[in-house]
Amino acid sequence: MNSWKKACAAWLAACCLSIVGAVPANAAHLPQSNAPERQALLVLVNRLSNDDIQEMPHLQEMARGLLNVNTGGGHTDGSAYATLAFGRPTKMQESAVLAFNASEALPKRASEVPASAMYRQLSGTPAREGDGVLLLSMFKQQRQQDVRQWAGTLGTFGDAMHSQGLRTAVYGSSDRGTSTWRPAALVTTDSLGETDLGDVSARLLTPDPMRPYGVRTDYQQMGNEFTRTRSQAPAALVVFDLADLYRLETYRSKLTEARYRALRTETLQEIDAFVGTLLSKTDANHLLLVASPEVSTDAAKQQEWLAPIAMAGGQTQADAVLTSATTRRVGLVTNLDVVPTIADFLHVSKPTGMIGYPLTTTSKLKPSALNTLKTSIIWTYTHRTVLLVFVGVLVGLGFLAALLRLLLVTGPSVSFSRRLLWIVMAMPLCLYTLPLWHARNFVETGAVLVASLLLFLAIPFRILSITQSVAGRSIWISGWTIGVVLFDIWQGGSLSKSSLLSYDPIVGARYYGVGNEYMGILVGAVALFYGALLHLQATAKKSRVPFVNLGFLLTGALLTAFFASPALGTNTGGALTMAGTTALCLSMQKRRRPLRAVVGLTLSLVGAVGLILWLNQSSAVPSHIGMATHQVLSGGFVEVLRIFSRKSEMFVRFFTTSMWSTVLLAAYGVFLWFLFRKPQDFPAAPALMGGALGAAVGLLTNDSGVAVTGMMLLFTLFPYLLLGLERMQQELDIALGHRES
Repeated sequence: MNSWKKACAAWLAACCLSIVGAVPANAAHLPQSNAPERQALLVLVNRLSNDDIQEMPHLQEMARGLLNVNTGGGHTDGSAYATLAFGRPTKMQESAVLAFNASEALPKRASEVPASAMYRQLSGTPAREGDGVLLLSMFKQQRQQDVRQWAGTLGTFGDAMHSQGLRTAVYGSSDRGTSTWRPAALVTTDSLGETDLGDVSARLLTPDPMRPYGVRTDYQQMGNEFTRTRSQAPAALVVFDLADLYRLETYRSKLTEARYRALRTETLQEIDAFVGTLLSKTDANHLLLVASPEVSTDAAKQQEWLAPIAMAGGQTQADAVLTSATTRRVGLVTNLDVVPTIADFLHVSKPTGMIGYPLTTTSKLKPSALNTLKTSIIWTYTHRTVLLVFVGVLVGLGFLAALLRLLLVTGPSVSFSRRLLWIVMAMPLCLYTLPLWHARNFVETGAVLVASLLLFLAIPFRILSITQSVAGRSIWISGWTIGVVLFDIWQGGSLSKSSLLSYDPIVGARYYGVGNEYMGILVGAVALFYGALLHLQATAKKSRVPFVNLGFLLTGALLTAFFASPALGTNTGGALTMAGTTALCLSMQKRRRPLRAVVGLTLSLVGAVGLILWLNQSSAVPSHIGMATHQVLSGGFVEVLRIFSRKSEMFVRFFTTSMWSTVLLAAYGVFLWFLFRKPQDFPAAPALMGGALGAAVGLLTNDSGVAVTGMMLLFTLFPYLLLGLERMQQELDIALGHRES
């Protein structure tokens, strides 16, 4: 009997094992019905502005910030939703988003065809059973995805949620009349185009003849649907798309201004009441995020490309502002950070290809100060181009004045040309320190620049003995430029984040570290400082100061590490440019040995790449070059090709958007030809030649390499012209002396 029982037990165990083995391999990736420990609620309010917050008391209770809504396809609603959903710059047309309830009949069909039937026709497989939402445009979008740009595919966040057994849900419709558009499904869908729960149909819209397109969001029905699914099969991520403001903005041209303002106030009150209901349920295990994918029409007219964002629940501090590792700026975050924040809260791994970081709160700034921060950022964005055009004209005038005097012995006087060149060389330093003066308009900015030129240029050139020669003045200007930039970055980069010649936070190409403009200035200034030292000691007829070359080599190595560091310069191109320029400056001391220059350049670039990889390991401070490093280490050569493709596209864009890029490169080519075909006997010439060749490294290793080259030429070409003008002035003085005698 015992043996018979043992045989039955063995048979039963075998059956159990066979059943387990028969479970599909992807069963672990299917969402489970267990209640999640945590829940994230994302409320998308398209076309909300920062000024609207004053009429929304519940949003004022939440931690807030300014949201950069930059996308990969301009300021369109489709690209705005797609960029927020995919966590990377994305371009998408509104017509490319087709989302429906699984049981919903498709519009514009001769017979009622449910979305689930169309889904099966497109994919060849039936959709999962349940009250889900289907993104029928998913498969076309996947086929059209530009794999060169970023790793990952559409729907990867939904896949990541399902891999943890978590469900997603979406509620709300952005439909306008007969136009069907439900973009919030982009956030919740998986790679199969399916969202587990939700309703994006017209059932969540209630007829209202007083509203645009005759409908408005039915908040009570939306709340009922959310409560019903929450009690039956709760989702870990729930997205609400509140589109009444969007419908109002697109309908605005048909309304009187008074009617528009009244409807906007009424709509804001309804939205705030709904947010207040959700806010009352937030705690440590419930996160509430409110974000606007795109700015309002009025904000767009003022070029205020900063939308509001608010957060509560989880570990969010009260009476605080938002920040993230993407910007490292208190109060300023990006649309790339929204989904990574949800992933971090739900303990879901951020999908490959998402380049944002989780939002956090800080009390370093009060929410009441966000308006002042917004005004400052907008002022920089709207006035930067005008000021840079002025500086560009000043640079061109200085260059032409010097050329006319040196080549044709005509035009402005030698004295005037020299003053103009010195002003141009001091301008980067003056612009970098401009935020210290808190100028609020063009008149104050002009006055501050004049005061800065007097402080850094005119007065020292009059009273200091070291500044009575070209070399001494070069040491003075380059030394101050190097010192101020390095000290500022070491202290957190408050000046670099506000300088008009630095990076622009609304453009969003960079938010911290050293931008390409000041990277070129810094590298060029170091090369000039080295050349000026050599020139000064040679013209003073003193014995060569020992260890100058060694000191320059060590300085170049340290600055290469400075640029490669994710906590300081954070500029990959800067590290490569600094390393290459250092090798070329030292190699140019032996101008007749080009092989030595090639070998030195190659070794320096290889060393810089190794330093970048070493300093940007996974344990390093989060940064964009750290993320790129991780992608290269994990993705290998494919990721290198993607990065090269993006950089090449930016490089080409510089030549197709402005003729001045071509003009600059033409002037650069002439300068190089002149240097090597007609070398001068200036002691500083080899270092300036090395700096000029280093500008070519900057041109090829940076996506905005034209800007790098232009900045480096200020500290290589202009000093060369100044040396020529000084020699001309000496010859004029000698001739005048003979004439008088």
